[in-house]
Amino acid sequence: MSNKTQIIIIDEDKDFVDAISERLKACGFLSAGITNGAQLFQLLSKFKPDLLIFSSKLKNPTWIEIIERVKNSSVINHEIPIIATCYEVSPGLIQLVKVHGLKKILKKPIIFQDFLKTINEITASPEKPEDRSQKTDDR
Repeated sequence: MSNKTQIIIIDEDKDFVDAISERLKACGFLSAGITNGAQLFQLLSKFKPDLLIFSSKLKNPTWIEIIERVKNSSVINHEIPIIATCYEVSPGLIQLVKVHGLKKILKKPIIFQDFLKTINEITASPEKPEDRSQKTDDR
C-alpha cells in the first residue's frame, strides 16, 4: 500500500476534474476523479481516500446525501475530511457546511497554490486512515 495521500474529486465538470486530478498527481498525490456522486461507492471499493473534494452543486445524489452515505458507510472505516467547492459562498451554504462537518469551502475558480496549501493542511495528520482504523479505544 502506498503512503501517498489519496484524494477523490467529484465534480460534474469533467474538465475541472481532469485538470485538478492531473495537477494533484504531478504534486505527488494519488487522485481519482469522477463526475457523478453515484460512482463514489463503486470507487471506494478500490480507492481508500484521505480526502474528498466535491462540488456543492452535485445532484443525484446531492453533496449532502453523499456526506450522509459516507458517514454511514460500512465500506469506510475512518472519518474522511471533506472540502466543498462552489462558485458562490452564501450564508446558507456556510451553515450547511458547519452542520455537516466539512473542513472547508473553496471558491471557484480554484487558485491551485491556495488549493494545494489547504489540502496539505487538512491531510497533514501524522498517521494514515488505515493506521487510525487499527487503533482501539482504551477507555
